[in-house]
Amino acid sequence: MKNLQYFFTATTLMLLFFSTGYAQINLNGVCWATCNVDMPGTFAANPEDAGMFYQWGSNVGWSSTDPLIASDGINTWRNLSQSGNVWLPEKNPCPAGWRVPTQQEFQSLINAGSYWGFLNGINGRFFGNEEPRLFFSASGYRAHDGTFMPGNPAGFYWSCTPFNTEAYNLFFRDGNILIQSSFFRTCSFSIRCVAAQYESNVSFYANNVYHSDLPDTTFCKSYVSFLAEMECLNPDSLKWYVNEVEEILVRDSLEWGRNFPNGNYDIVMKAYFENYGTITITSTLKVQTLWIKMRNIRY
Repeated sequence: MKNLQYFFTATTLMLLFFSTGYAQINLNGVCWATCNVDMPGTFAANPEDAGMFYQWGSNVGWSSTDPLIASDGINTWRNLSQSGNVWLPEKNPCPAGWRVPTQQEFQSLINAGSYWGFLNGINGRFFGNEEPRLFFSASGYRAHDGTFMPGNPAGFYWSCTPFNTEAYNLFFRDGNILIQSSFFRTCSFSIRCVAAQYESNVSFYANNVYHSDLPDTTFCKSYVSFLAEMECLNPDSLKWYVNEVEEILVRDSLEWGRNFPNGNYDIVMKAYFENYGTITITSTLKVQTLWIKMRNIRY
């Protein structure tokens, strides 16, 4: 049997830059808010303000000083963190048009250069090699039991990128800055948002094999299972098209598959987001299965 061959090409994964009306600074192609998140859906008044702390995957803020105060008025420490691999849009603590950054975006921030300093008497870190620069306050965090940890001082900022049962976060202090993954999601960190712009971080698989710029990938079955992985994105709905005909509407899943008879197919996936727009991925699928019977072979 000649194996099924799958060829993938990604189209434009671009989506939108929101005009937010808030101050922002572009570093290495990423638009960062100039202030931390304070109450859910709002920014703090000044770059040096700590704002509120948030558990991973939650949109309930906790006070960045004692006493313990919660943005929902229930001032008792609770585990509000989320499991799974996605910071759900409905739990986004950022204002409309903004989202929690990815691990890669924090790495891009580090690559922009930084130094320890003070802004209006507050310890923190400046990012960028020229003006205007971003300032991140070193406001500490709340531990998994709600205890306030001033950090001596240090800054802790969640990314939306998961790591096993934990998640990646930006950590810095005087003389040290890194991306780490060694804290429980129940810990409560600062949030610095980026503009809701999506250009990459989308992976596409067929029969569990990732294909991008690799040579042709071969499979042994005509049944093809597709999987799209979108870092930190959770579509409201998903549609797959075969030769421009709508095949299936999927909710709460990025997977789809079926048998393909011999032939060539144009596969299109469209992911729809209520607040962010649409992501489209296209691919070309070639299926050819041949049974070859061999008799009376002599050597």
